[in-house]
Formats: sequence, C-alpha cells, structure tokens
Amino acid sequence: MEATTFYSQHIKELNQALAKSKQQLLVSSLIRLGVFVFGVYGIYFLWNIPWMAVLLGAITLGLFLKLVARHADLKEKQELQQLQRERCQTELQVMDGAWSHLSTGSRFMPREHAYASDIDLFGKHSLFQLLNRTVLHAATALLARWLLANDPLNVAEKQQAVNEFAALAAWRLHFTALAAQIKGQVDLTTLKENALSHEAYVPSLMRWLPYFFLGISLLLMIGFGLDWWTGYLPAAWFFLGLTIAGIYAKRTARLSSRLGKAEDGLQHYAKLLLELENTNFESRRLEDQRKRLLDGSSPPSLLLHQFSRRLNALDQRNNMLVGVLLNGFALWDLWQAYRLEQWIEAHAAKVGVWGEVIAYFDAMDSMATFSFNHPNYVFPTRPEEPYQMQCEELKHPLMPEEKAVANSIALRQEEFFIITGANMAGKSTFLRTVALSLLMTNLGLPLTASRAQIRPVKLISSMRTDDSLSANASYFYSELVHLKAIIEALEQEPHFVVLDEILKGTNSTDKALGSKKFMRKLLETSATGLIATHDLSLCTLAEEEQAIRNYFFEAEIKADELYFDYTLKPGICQNMNASFLLKKMGIVD
Repeated sequence: MEATTFYSQHIKELNQALAKSKQQLLVSSLIRLGVFVFGVYGIYFLWNIPWMAVLLGAITLGLFLKLVARHADLKEKQELQQLQRERCQTELQVMDGAWSHLSTGSRFMPREHAYASDIDLFGKHSLFQLLNRTVLHAATALLARWLLANDPLNVAEKQQAVNEFAALAAWRLHFTALAAQIKGQVDLTTLKENALSHEAYVPSLMRWLPYFFLGISLLLMIGFGLDWWTGYLPAAWFFLGLTIAGIYAKRTARLSSRLGKAEDGLQHYAKLLLELENTNFESRRLEDQRKRLLDGSSPPSLLLHQFSRRLNALDQRNNMLVGVLLNGFALWDLWQAYRLEQWIEAHAAKVGVWGEVIAYFDAMDSMATFSFNHPNYVFPTRPEEPYQMQCEELKHPLMPEEKAVANSIALRQEEFFIITGANMAGKSTFLRTVALSLLMTNLGLPLTASRAQIRPVKLISSMRTDDSLSANASYFYSELVHLKAIIEALEQEPHFVVLDEILKGTNSTDKALGSKKFMRKLLETSATGLIATHDLSLCTLAEEEQAIRNYFFEAEIKADELYFDYTLKPGICQNMNASFLLKKMGIVD
C-alpha cells in the first residue's frame, strides 16, 4: 500500500476508534458513579443489619475497584490510539515537505568528525531531522551513533533489515506508540545500573520469616477474637514487627527511592518486549536482535512484569495506614525487599540487554519509515570492477524531490573528479548529494535515484572549516589540520574523499601550487572522490594524471539574467558570474 494511503486510511480508522473510546469512557464513568451511589445508599439502608451492610460494602468496593482498573485500561487504549494518529499525521506532514518542526539532533554534533559538519548530518534541515522518529532517549542516541559510525560493512544485511521492517508498517506504528507511552520515565539501562549498584542488606531468613510472622499474627488475632487472650499479646507482636522492620527502614527507603521511579514505565517496557517476543523476523540483523531476548528460561516481558509487581508491592509502604499494618503483622517491607533483591541477583544484569534491543527496534523504525515513505527510491547494489559509483538521476535526499535536479555519475575506484563552476551553480550541492548518498548506502537506506550502484566505503570530507579562536588557531591552520587528518586516514584504509575549495586561506598562486601537491598526495594513497574548486589551473592535472577527470556546472546569462541548469557536464567551466552579480546588484558599475 502506498504510504500516503496507508497513513490516511489509518487516521480515518483511528478517528472512528477514538470516537468509540470516548463513548466507552463516558459509559464507564457513569457506571462507576452508579455503583458508588448504589453502594452508599445500600449501606445506609442496611445499616441496622451490620453483616449485610458489610457484605454489600465489600462487594461494592470490589466492583468499584474493578471498574476503576477497567477505566484506566480504556484511557490507556485511547492514549495509544491518539499517539498512533499523531504519528500518521506527522508522516503525512513530512511527506508534504513540512518537517522543520522535528528534532534537529544538534546536541549530537561532535566537535571533530570525518564528515558530520560538512554534509548537514545534524541541525536544521539535516539528515537526522528527516530520518529521526525515535521516541526513547536511548534509541535517539543510537540513531545518532549510526549516522556517525562511518561503517561500510554488511550493507546487504542492513538493506534486508530495513526492507523487511519497512513492510511491517502497522506493527511499527503500534510498537512506537507503546514506546511513546513511556514518556520521560527511567530507561532500562538506568534501571540496570541502579539495581546492580544496590548492596543487598536483607537477611536470608526473610525467605520464610514473613510467612511465619504472618501466620502467628493471624493466629493471635483469631485467638483475640475468640477471647482466648487479651489484646496485649497481638499488640506486643505487632510492635515487635514494627521494631524489626524499623531496624532496616532507612535502607528499605533507599531501595524504594532508587528503583521506584522506574515502576510506571516497566509495564510499558514489558509490553514492548512481549511484542518482540511474539514476532519472528526473516532478516538476520532483526532476528539476531530479537534472539538476544530469548537466552533465559523465562520471557523478559514476564520477568519485567514480575519485577513491576514487586516494586508496586514495596510501594505500599508509602501508604501510612497500610504500611504500618503490613509491617507490624507481616514484616512487609523486608518481605518485599527480599523478593526484589532476589530478582536483582537473578535478572538485573540482563535488563541492559533488553533496553538495548528495544532501543534498536525503535531506532530501526526511523530507517524503515524513510524506506516505506519513499517506495520509488532504490537500494544501491554493488558495481562491477573497477567502478566505485554508478548512479543515474541521483538527487539530493534533503531537497523536495520535485525541485531537486537529478545528475548521473560514473566514478571509478582510485579516480578523482575535479568540479568547477560559477558561484551558486550547484557544485557544493552536488558534493553533498554524493556524500549523503554514500553515507545512506552505508546505513542500508535507499537513495533518490533511478539506478544506483555504490561500493560501500568510509567517507571523509573537508567542506566547512571554522576558525578556532579559543584554540588560537586560524582558519588556514584549521584547514591544514583537517587535510592532514584526511591523509592520515587514507594511509590507514580506503576512504571516499569529498573536498570543497581547499586552501582558501592563502593567496591564489600559493593556493594553486599547494592544491596540486595535495591532489598528487591523494592519488598516492589510492583515494577516490570529488573536489570542487574555482581554481581552473587545478584542472590541468587531468592532462598529467589518468586518475583525474574534469567536470563542471555551467552558468549562463540570458536576457540580462543569470541562468543555472544545475547539470553536471564533462569539461572545464568557462563562465564565472562574480562580476555580473556585482553589477546586477548595483555594487559596482
């Protein structure tokens, strides 16, 4: 199904479901009110028949609590439907070109990186902003790491995983909505760290002592009710229980504080784990991740649900009346703390893995959504030797598809294109188109092209170099440091190199000489890539080196207007536009 049709149809279905949920919640509220009123009036009329009043009160309370739980389930179901509808609306907006409101990921931009600052990886109108649909903090960080990893390995496996996951659109919609319900609560990695840093303090005899203590308490209360002894005996026993629990009260409070913050999110994490446990995948990468959950005798969803129940049981201590009674008669705090410590010892080390798997699928949803939303994009295949890249009608992935100009490229391994052209003719845009396409290939994503063959390889670039005044470094020196890093990287392993107007901080003669020497150094390392320049003297290298070819972007003046076709052509640019623009804008005569 086409993406726009899928999202539109889901919005229609979800609107109907939300209308039904609204009615169900209204009916549920009225029923709860009716049961409460009936119970109050019933107890009032049966006040003179105590046993019947107590029985009716117990029945009413039980029914009311059940209705409260059912109402909470309905509210959660409604929230899930709203989150899915919001996601569908977001996708339709993005496909219509409105995605500037999405997270820019600027906080993930590293100070130094092989390409991050050059190709709009993070920030406004960046690849991260276009891709990111993660809802969990751990998944957002993971997606950013993927974009920065510069990993060209196992691309076919990555493509298979993205392709399979893209087809599971309804499943992904439900999964990410479940994840969104967790909101800003503690993630599983933090829970694991908090649990493993806890120092056990509950004596091992608490394995059986609370049951014994509760049994004696019941016996004493029954004996008191039958007048076998006075109330002093059960009271003394009650205060003994409070004293025992009080000895460990501070440590129990720390345990509750350390782990209790995660309680609300655990049930949602358990639901996410259950979804993964019940879904089989064909692609190796997806199934390998899922199998990380299945290395124990009990499913992680069940174990996490068990942990949540135990945390909730310990949380009853915060109810003053209930906490005092339970501690006095059943050593409640120590009983539940012991059960928690047993769970921590047996399972806490696995919690981090569960969180990693959930984060992986949340991050993968971003990749799969991009693929699902662009069924006309193509997954690159590996070209035949000696080509590094053969693409037809390749477009910039961050530009509106209907406005982006397509270009074709056929670049051999260990070959360099020197690209000249007038200002604003499209040189830098083309360089970023190729660089982003290579990065997206390494990630396993499809490209905006009619045909794409790319050999995966690491990317390195020098397109935007900043001064570093705090480090007492000039613009020119900063660029030299960057170029030195490129040579060092190429001496270690192959990279695809993208350069835009190098050695900008020196005079023309020195720049031309230095640029030629640097290009020859690149060829010594068997590099492959592109360099854009205004320096036409650099183009003479094509006459001396077989590994260098000249291409250009043209600018024409038609009817006293500047015209660009943004099309890559073989050869050297002959028309420049600086003088024309200065005159056109009235800066010079």
